[in-house]
Amino acid sequence: MIPKKLISQLNSGRCFALVGSGPSTAMGYPSWGKLAQAAVALLPDSTTSETAELASTLANQSRFPELFDVVADAIGGMGVLANRLKQSLKRQHEKGWAYEVLAKWPIRCYLTTNYDDEIARHLKRIKISYVPLNNSQTDFAQIEAHTNERIVKLHGDFDYSDGLVLGLRQYQEFKTQGKRQYFRDKLKSIFSMVPVIVVGHSLSDPDLSLVLETACELNSFDRPIYMILADVRPADSRKYREQYNVELLSYENPDGTHRELKRLLRLIDRFVIPREQCAQIPLDFPDPDEARVATSLYLFSKFGLGSKKGKLFQRAISPQILAATASEADKIFTDDELTAKLLPLEIRQHPEIETFVSSSTCELQDANCLRDMRKGVQITETGRAKYDEVTRSRDILESQVVGLLRETLRSVDDSTVQEVDSLVRSFQQTLLSVFRKRGLAASSMLFRHKPLEAPDMPEIFETIMRTATSVTNFDLRLAYSDFVMDLLTRPTQTQREYLVNVAQGFFAFHIFGADPSGAEARRFLAQETAWICDSNILLPLVAEACHLHGFATELFGRMRALGITPLTTGAFITETFESYKWAFRQCVTRNPTGSHDVILQLIRDPNYSDNLFVDGYINGAGKGQWNTFDEYAKRLGIGSHESLEAKLETFGVVCRNLHQYDGYTATTYAENEQLVNEIIVERTAQGTLRAGESQASAEAEVIQIIRGIRQGILTPSGSTFQRAFFVSTSRLLDILYGATDGLITWYPENLYRHLHILTSDALDADRAFDAMTSNYYSIGVEVIDEQAYRQFFSPVISESRVILEQEREKFQAAVEADVRGQQKASDELTRKFEATPDLDKPRFAAQAGWFVARRQEKLRQVAEARANRAEEARVETERRSKLELKEMQAEYDRKAEERRQHEDGRMKNIQDPKHLRKRARQAKKRRKNKKSGGRGRK
Repeated sequence: MIPKKLISQLNSGRCFALVGSGPSTAMGYPSWGKLAQAAVALLPDSTTSETAELASTLANQSRFPELFDVVADAIGGMGVLANRLKQSLKRQHEKGWAYEVLAKWPIRCYLTTNYDDEIARHLKRIKISYVPLNNSQTDFAQIEAHTNERIVKLHGDFDYSDGLVLGLRQYQEFKTQGKRQYFRDKLKSIFSMVPVIVVGHSLSDPDLSLVLETACELNSFDRPIYMILADVRPADSRKYREQYNVELLSYENPDGTHRELKRLLRLIDRFVIPREQCAQIPLDFPDPDEARVATSLYLFSKFGLGSKKGKLFQRAISPQILAATASEADKIFTDDELTAKLLPLEIRQHPEIETFVSSSTCELQDANCLRDMRKGVQITETGRAKYDEVTRSRDILESQVVGLLRETLRSVDDSTVQEVDSLVRSFQQTLLSVFRKRGLAASSMLFRHKPLEAPDMPEIFETIMRTATSVTNFDLRLAYSDFVMDLLTRPTQTQREYLVNVAQGFFAFHIFGADPSGAEARRFLAQETAWICDSNILLPLVAEACHLHGFATELFGRMRALGITPLTTGAFITETFESYKWAFRQCVTRNPTGSHDVILQLIRDPNYSDNLFVDGYINGAGKGQWNTFDEYAKRLGIGSHESLEAKLETFGVVCRNLHQYDGYTATTYAENEQLVNEIIVERTAQGTLRAGESQASAEAEVIQIIRGIRQGILTPSGSTFQRAFFVSTSRLLDILYGATDGLITWYPENLYRHLHILTSDALDADRAFDAMTSNYYSIGVEVIDEQAYRQFFSPVISESRVILEQEREKFQAAVEADVRGQQKASDELTRKFEATPDLDKPRFAAQAGWFVARRQEKLRQVAEARANRAEEARVETERRSKLELKEMQAEYDRKAEERRQHEDGRMKNIQDPKHLRKRARQAKKRRKNKKSGGRGRK
């Protein structure tokens, strides 16, 4: 599921991208493991056994930074290691698909932990130049919120040893040491200023740890940080999403090549407006008359102005006859004049055109829309009123779409009227062109067995998004992309009717041109053709209450009504049953209490792939049809593979495996194995190998059945099938075998529209829109019944308000600001909460709680650290006092000892006669000198 907020961030033109090793590894650059192996190989022969053993252990434990330190110490320093490893930094492929995508996205600045220059090289390929920066303080000073066209190497490169981050000591330096404080401050500033998307890391990569810590510290409740990472565990995904508002979009990377990154980026790329004008998918713009007729065909039917007799040809021309007479109300039209106004041109050449025109004018006269004027017919007041009603309805439908788009864009920037008008015109033309192209392609597919060309349904987003490259104002681009996303996923009822009428109108318009009577279409669809349905078609049929269930039941009902027996295989039934079992595990086995909160966490996970049984359970429970998943499961009654097969039979679906066809002979194992291997290789290359060999085996069986029927080797008992097609949302078999086998796959939407055209009942806009979105989930687009979901999760949503209110006071206290600042932060929290979609409110409240908990823990740690420092200071003061006292006591004892020794000496001298005689002689001499005035002194 592609988060809409991520698309908005990318299309805003303000997004920074942090690129990890994934895109470079996919180009053949050495991974961390291979770089470590290259480093170990540099150890000299004189290396001690202890060092060699330590290096081997660190490599085996993926402790690469420590390993690089060990090798650097052994060979003369990190500069020597960097210079030697530079020789290993070579690519195997000239271009990198991931880099090509990232280069064309409107990224303001690229940050990278890679040592290569592939971002700059791929930008230059499309004639764009970004200024490279390193991680010095001077370079980092250039990065601000408004900075544009910069590539910042966060970990330096092998030519800049002072800023190189490779060994553990260097990581620690950038992570904790004061001289790199600017590095940490700038990272915090970037994450707080601008939206950031992180691409191509693994969660265990050492070069992600510092970034991840910074992102978690500075999370914003209303602006998640998106990280496209490899091999993320579900527990980690939940933790970062719930606690930090960091969304981890995961892809599998079992072989370390980051191959599946391509698939994920391709899904996102459909919705991103390129930075500059790019090559458009070639489209044929319809002329105004063609567009008018196509968009009106089914409105006439809706208002009861089409043929009630079920003849396809008359249903195509009766509305046009009424429109022609209304264009000149006073004119009397002959049959020849009316024929000359019919579109498409091909129907004028039909051998029975005169009969059909005459029948249509008679039918309109019976409805009091035309009057017979002998020389021809003329429109009546009633006819004019009905035509005006249809025209007015068509204009209202179009104005609801176009008018709202214009108002939306003008509300962003009314000063750019010219750009707004240009964007609106381009949107109108592109939308009509897309549906015209699809109608023409569908007709070619039916009558000339040609495969669908782009744009098919998954390409609609991409084609319409590219329209916005005509404007340079990124605020307009963002508003436009949000509008398109909402229009094509959750339109209003009026917008839905407009889209359906345009789409179905062009389908009908081109079928009328190729097969005015519908005889060929009916024969092709209903006779001598085997339709083999895969699990994506069976799922909505049996998943009662899911958003596609009504469409699926109507599709299969129309097939039965036209004499079509849909087929499937046991492998596809097994896939359907596995999807049901997965839903049961998530909603019952792992959630025995039936907690709605657990289910909400499940479906809001960016890595959640739409499960129609979960969707059906939520929709039905929200409408009061059941209370628990157990009740839903009993309602479905598909507790086993056999019961599921029996249920499908009630819808007319027959299970027939390859070996059950008449004419089957044991297929050699080698042939089947070859097909399976070819499919596995292709799915692996596309990054869509989800179910492994079982999925490939199911598709291999289909291509064998189709080939057998087309070659006349296989036939189901009692049938005379000459053609066979695969009904699926995947076109993989066409990609692999279309060149040799021709058209293989029909989208369910195309089959539905063709079947509907052959019937005379009015088009149901809801069912037709569901048909349009039947393969949305295959391109990561979410389509749900929001009202039913809100009803189902209303207790959780209400509880989130209570939780937020409880946390408000704690939140204020946790904000590092004065009283006024705390109140402002609290009010802003409430505003953001109210602006958050209802289904995301519980997570918002939980994140506020986690924020408070983290702040409280930080305050506790600060208080504890302060207390520890105070205790340490007290202990130190006491130590110093004791030391000073001890030193004073020692000095006192020393001086006392000196006094004692002096006194002992004095007493000894007093008692020594020899000393007394000496003192007497000295005294006598002093007296004598005194009397003589010192003359006797020499």
